[in-house]
Amino acid sequence: MTPFQASAVITSFVSFAFSVVIVLGGKRDQGGGPWAITTTLLAIWSLGLFGVVSSTNSSFALVWQYILDAAAILIPVGFFQFVINLLDIKKEQQAQSKIIYGLGFLVFALSFSHLFKEGVSLREGLGYWIAPGPLYAVFPLFFVIAVSYSLLLLVRGYKKTGDNLLKRRIVYVLAAQIFGFGGGVTNFLPQIFNVYPFGNYFIILYVFFISYSIFKHGLFDLKVAATEFFVFAIWIFMFVRILLPEAVAGRMFDIGIFFGLFIFGILLTRSVRKEVEAKDRLQKISSELKNTNDKLNELSRFKTQLISLVSHQFKSPLAAMKGHAQLIQQGLYGPVSDKIKEVAHKIEKSSDNLVELVGTLLDLRKVEEGKMDYVFSVVDLSEMAESIVEELSPLSSERGLELSFSGPKAILVRADKSKLRQVLQNMTDNAIKYTPKGYVKVMLRTEGGKAYLSVRDSGYGISPALLPHLFEEFVRDTKVKELVRGTGLGLYIAKRIIEAHGGNISATSEGEGKGSTFTMTIPVVG
Repeated sequence: MTPFQASAVITSFVSFAFSVVIVLGGKRDQGGGPWAITTTLLAIWSLGLFGVVSSTNSSFALVWQYILDAAAILIPVGFFQFVINLLDIKKEQQAQSKIIYGLGFLVFALSFSHLFKEGVSLREGLGYWIAPGPLYAVFPLFFVIAVSYSLLLLVRGYKKTGDNLLKRRIVYVLAAQIFGFGGGVTNFLPQIFNVYPFGNYFIILYVFFISYSIFKHGLFDLKVAATEFFVFAIWIFMFVRILLPEAVAGRMFDIGIFFGLFIFGILLTRSVRKEVEAKDRLQKISSELKNTNDKLNELSRFKTQLISLVSHQFKSPLAAMKGHAQLIQQGLYGPVSDKIKEVAHKIEKSSDNLVELVGTLLDLRKVEEGKMDYVFSVVDLSEMAESIVEELSPLSSERGLELSFSGPKAILVRADKSKLRQVLQNMTDNAIKYTPKGYVKVMLRTEGGKAYLSVRDSGYGISPALLPHLFEEFVRDTKVKELVRGTGLGLYIAKRIIEAHGGNISATSEGEGKGSTFTMTIPVVG
């Protein structure tokens, strides 16, 4: 086996290996499919080249020449398709695709005629080689135009894209094709200028550029498939080495094995080292996250205990303050002036507000600890909603708002009556507080075995940024915080209570100043 023949065998073997790697990797995007086809065509071309130059008679050489020509003509077509897939410009290149495919298949059909080749003939230092026909020049012309246009597209793509990963991929593909197609073009030299095709030895270098790109920059994301295949490829390589013990062939295969193992070894060790470093970093981050999480859990428990302690300590004094304020207003401590009665009324009202806050904090503790007790029974949701509207009507009238209820009668749900009432009252009361003018509408309907109770208002509305966080702890709209008193806990507790009933609460708003709608969903009985 001559060095030229050995280079053809190695190129064919490695090209076929890469096409198998791509197929095994299952990657059809980013040009993977067209590239697998292109490398397969290159493998067939190189095998055909070996068949031609190693044949002992012209008949066999001519058969191999037909195979060689057919594959060679389709290689630039496959490469063009790979490029437009990689750059994602198939739509923009539809017209050019038709031209290149059309010309390619015309040259392909021409290759089987005597106008393309007259046969094969012996050439010194090579063996059998093509004897070109009168129209053979069409092939190298088409080859150069198609490949040059594809390379031009890659250069344009590099300049246009802002994706650094794609840029790196393009650089390695360009470098690979300079050796691949640059070396391949020299195979036109013997039949046109009677010059030795020295570039054929460099075609193999394209494989190393592509392999480096795959391992370093994930050209087709094929690291695992490539690693598995190359282990298998080394076995095959060594087996072929045993079958071809000739001195020249042995040296060529030894060189091929050396470079292959050298590059593969470097890439593999780098990959392993990076994976080990990544694992160490991941373990360190995981440990830090665990410590942070433990501290957060500890703070959460401390917060819950503090809320419980403070709430219980406040409850009795507040009840006493409220009681004494009521007794003062009733004159049970003796006659007092109207001014003192007014102050006592303010004390009573402030005590009510603080008692409500303490109740909210206690509910928060129960919800977070999962200790909220529920006593379920069948409740008429329609009757409850209507009574709450009646109860809050004086407050809405005082603010000049239109408060109304609409919905069918006798909507039965299974619920904890006091907890459900607390949620409905909170929803309606909030709507009144956050509506300076206009209306508050409480609407009830049933659909698909569920009751939907909506509270719609014409108030301040909710900003799009706040909407996704509305039911989180201590979340309030900063723009209305000074206008409306609140803790930012009511909706959070309400949502958790309704979720315990197998339902949900959601909010919608068209934006600030456009009102809002809160909807509670809960399963109906029967």
